[in-house]
Amino acid sequence: MIKVSNPNLDSVSKSNNSNKVIATDVNQLSAAGGNEKKVANYSSAQVNAARFERWANWGVVQQKNAQAQSAERSLTNVYRELVSIERSLNLHVKQPQKTVDSLKQLQHKVSDDLSSNLQPKVLSKHAQQSQFVLNSVDLFSVKPAETINMVLPTAGKSVSFHLPEGAGNNEVVGLVAKALAPLNIGVAKHGDKQLSFSINQGQSRQLAEPVLFSGEGIRIPAGNPVPVQLQEQKPQLEQLAKSIEQDPVTEIKAKITAMQNDVKRSIAALRYIMSQIQQETAQVAYSGNIEEVQTELSQLLRQGDFGSRLTGLLAQANISRDTAVSLLQNNNAR
Repeated sequence: MIKVSNPNLDSVSKSNNSNKVIATDVNQLSAAGGNEKKVANYSSAQVNAARFERWANWGVVQQKNAQAQSAERSLTNVYRELVSIERSLNLHVKQPQKTVDSLKQLQHKVSDDLSSNLQPKVLSKHAQQSQFVLNSVDLFSVKPAETINMVLPTAGKSVSFHLPEGAGNNEVVGLVAKALAPLNIGVAKHGDKQLSFSINQGQSRQLAEPVLFSGEGIRIPAGNPVPVQLQEQKPQLEQLAKSIEQDPVTEIKAKITAMQNDVKRSIAALRYIMSQIQQETAQVAYSGNIEEVQTELSQLLRQGDFGSRLTGLLAQANISRDTAVSLLQNNNAR
């Protein structure tokens, strides 16, 4: 068999093969470029987790600071009202009804920030609790040993505690508090011979309903349980209003002085907390200046896909107005 060689056909064949190779290379390069673009787009769309965390931390400390500032304003309003009442008493001007109405309005105004005992809610979870006083049973007087049972019908639970002979006031509080701890009820001394119980406001019905006591005939009558109605503590401002209606001026002044001292201590505690918050704010604050931010933004917009870049930037800019204002104030302070 004779093989015919045509130089023109051979060159065309070689050219076609070469074109196939080139096309393959081009496709591979195109695919690689597409992958690189996808990677670039994916990378550009990523949100800076560290930056998100910084904004989140910033928001937390600013919220704490706002709560503390609001509580301080409420306490300041209470102090001013107390000073006004005290001044009127010193001038022998006693207007019970007007003062009572003013105190009740003030109690409503500060209730979001302060507990019924004028304690800042931001400082303690206990400020969110209701208070009840056991004023009809004396557990503090020194008497022989006795075991006492206490039943909370609403909760369907009961506790018992043993008071040894000669137990002191602090020991009594500790024993009763240990018995009631599983029920999430706090115990404290109230007055000379009274106990105070604190419970979360959502569970206050457990103490608002009569509580059943039984003993051995020493502090509590023996035999059938005795129903005892605990007295819910009224807000302190309302207590003062009631005192103004019926108590002599000397007693009213003494109560006002005690309340003023409590308010001063609470304000001092709040200011300390706010100083701590400022330190936390400094730790999470962004340290860069505006020129650095502009340079970084310009570089980001020139690289990769603009749409994905913009999405990432908008996600990172999703912050509250208060946070932005605080950031600007911090940068201006520097």
